[in-house]
Amino acid sequence: MYRNLSPQLLGLAARQSELIELVLTYGFRGLDIDMSDLLNRATSGGLDSATCYLKSGGVEIGTFDLPIDLSVPDAEFQTALEQLPMLLELCESLKVTRAVVTLRATNEQRSFQENFEIHQTRLSTLATKFEEHGIRIGLAFQAAHDLRDDANYEFVNTVEKLLAFQQTAGQATGIVLDTWDWIVGGGTIEQIRALTKDQIVAVRISDLAAGAALESAKSTDHILPVADGQVPIQNVLDHLKEIEYDGPLSVYASPEAFSGFKRDKTVELIKGLHQAIENGTCPVVEEPASEEVTEDQETADAS
Repeated sequence: MYRNLSPQLLGLAARQSELIELVLTYGFRGLDIDMSDLLNRATSGGLDSATCYLKSGGVEIGTFDLPIDLSVPDAEFQTALEQLPMLLELCESLKVTRAVVTLRATNEQRSFQENFEIHQTRLSTLATKFEEHGIRIGLAFQAAHDLRDDANYEFVNTVEKLLAFQQTAGQATGIVLDTWDWIVGGGTIEQIRALTKDQIVAVRISDLAAGAALESAKSTDHILPVADGQVPIQNVLDHLKEIEYDGPLSVYASPEAFSGFKRDKTVELIKGLHQAIENGTCPVVEEPASEEVTEDQETADAS
């Protein structure tokens, strides 16, 4: 496994060139990219213009979130598929091998079974095309209770449902092992130990805030991993080493955890946690002092 920086998970707002500089400065091997942004760049300026910074920086692409929503009405889905040829060109140009599809926790219009069948059909179409280009799709889900309360119908919001969905989705797919969602979503360490190297497309490490209950944990309850946290992170890391997992590993917390920090201080903190992981010790977070960065400053820096 290798160090991967996921700006979206950390809430980092920066230009592509600035993100590449952070990756290189702090010793990361991989970077999760914003494929929607790349598609816009490629459409307006061409493939070479969209990819030149990433190629020149020598950064390996960890994953990207598929910018095609599987839950929309048929007409919208067919329209979204029109960007697939350009998307696959970008992946081939950048040697991307891993994509992420995040399954929504609920649905307002469709029952679980109807939604399940629609997602399976659409995912099968995408997975076949991606497999032809050497790309595996990792399935992620959202276990936070504030994302699944008060909806008409539930969808994939537990580990049991995720595994059931992936098993029927075929070998071109795997899972995104997110330690926070796994535990909050009712998963166990025994289920993690049953996962093979080929089943895991990407790994995301986050802990559950002290005092947050599993049955009511919210999306803001992600914290950086700690030695005595609620998530058995060391057991997860031990298993990943045992199966010789060689994909991207991202460490993250809710963006609110980095309020007041400059980008480089956030990335420096994440680097330290990766170093602890690589040294075989469960991370202990030492929070840096806030630098009182205002929202206006962040916006100006990223523009």
